[in-house]
Amino acid sequence: MTSLQIRLLGPLEVSRDNQPLDAKEWRSRQNRTILKVLLCRRGAVIPADQLLEILWPDDSIESARRRLHVRISQLRHTLAPDDPKAFIITTPGGYTFRPQAECWIDTVVFENQAERGKRALEENDLVEAITAYETARTLYRGDFLEENLYDDWSFIERERLRERYMAVLTELAECYAQQGRYRRAIGYCNQILAVDPHREAVYVHLILYYYYAGERTLALRSYERCRRKLAEELGIQPLPTTEAIIDQVRDGSLWADPSGPRYPPPLYTGRLFDVPNSLRRPPFTGRQREYAWLLERYKNMESGMILVEGDVGIGKSRLIEETMAYVNSQGTNALSTRAPAGHALPYSPVIDAFGAHSPSELFHNLDKSTLAILTPLFPAIKEGNPDLPNLPELSAALEERRLWKAVSEFIKERHLVGSVLFVDDAHHLNEATKRLLLQMSEHLIIVLAYRGGELAPGDSLLGHMRPLGYQRRVELLRLQLLIPEAIHSLLNQLAQGELPGLARKLVQQTKGNPLF
Repeated sequence: MTSLQIRLLGPLEVSRDNQPLDAKEWRSRQNRTILKVLLCRRGAVIPADQLLEILWPDDSIESARRRLHVRISQLRHTLAPDDPKAFIITTPGGYTFRPQAECWIDTVVFENQAERGKRALEENDLVEAITAYETARTLYRGDFLEENLYDDWSFIERERLRERYMAVLTELAECYAQQGRYRRAIGYCNQILAVDPHREAVYVHLILYYYYAGERTLALRSYERCRRKLAEELGIQPLPTTEAIIDQVRDGSLWADPSGPRYPPPLYTGRLFDVPNSLRRPPFTGRQREYAWLLERYKNMESGMILVEGDVGIGKSRLIEETMAYVNSQGTNALSTRAPAGHALPYSPVIDAFGAHSPSELFHNLDKSTLAILTPLFPAIKEGNPDLPNLPELSAALEERRLWKAVSEFIKERHLVGSVLFVDDAHHLNEATKRLLLQMSEHLIIVLAYRGGELAPGDSLLGHMRPLGYQRRVELLRLQLLIPEAIHSLLNQLAQGELPGLARKLVQQTKGNPLF
């Protein structure tokens, strides 16, 4: 019996008997689309006419029906060569993905684990709830079929699963808070707000977690962040219940209110995130060779992509910081951004780098069609251009290429050709943003810093960024562990004196990765 594994969260990935299907086995892009549509409403009958409208809207009915029959047959043999009707069956009026088919689908497992976590939380079994929710979280690689972001047939299911994922993160944060593990609880709240910064209920959780962790100042800052977001972007004020909680936080009386929310003391009794001042910008030590390598590439590249790989705390950001300072000193535009952890909207690092609120006058030299394409990236365009045209509907692939072209025109119009764009934490990039950055590297020098250990087993950011035709434009710098002499120098500079015993212990215990 054929074993099928299907991943729908993020881009579609299908494995048959644990072997990923390649482009040759799919035979056609339409075959993939048919499978996506059937799985989007798994168990329901999809009318043949609906598939024809999605796949070949401009073809004659007779021609399109013949093509659909061929594609269905090909897809059946692709999924199960020994039993073509194992997964897709014909019903009166259409087709369906067999509800009882023996296959692994990530959305099914995700929802089962989310439901398991919900039941455990209701029963106050925090360990079971955390186990289930963490499993669900790791399955969510990205939005449902993110490569079909603009297709109407996938919208409702994508929004439903995204909302379920937000609920998983919210309840997972609550589980950790109930255990006094506020670092994790706060981290998951911030992941949610990075995606949707207008969720007042999440801000309330964040305020409570900071407060019970002993960080009243950070609780008040979270409230101000909430108030500002709601006022500036939605024109509303926080709810009275939120105001009542923050009043108790201000005067420190929340502890004494028997009717208020209760959480345990923090497991960790120190401050949550503060670090010594001297460590906020550690000395630049032990990376002179890599620094020289980057400067040489910068001086000799007009465009292209550089990948900087290394473990957490190995000094990637500090190396890039030094490099970007030099780039700025040479009069070159140097832009910096970061790929947010967890789920994020497509292209969010690009929006952040070029400014989501760029003044509308920066776009006056672009034609109206280009402006309409760029509006999702730059909302300020609408302010000075109320009469933008409606864009013709295209397939997801063609729409993506249309966006690429518009971004290229924007880069040229802003005289940004030859600029340097640095993206930190690039292991968090989604597939759509990777593809856009790769196209932008035709005009810019893109530097991506990422943690190789954060990628899935067998995955490689270089593999994603080095498709056919781009080999000479993508270069990799893999940071090695710091040598003992560099660690001694780093510690001596921080301590402003010699500490040979501590330096030896640091070398021994960190294995060449002292910033971790």
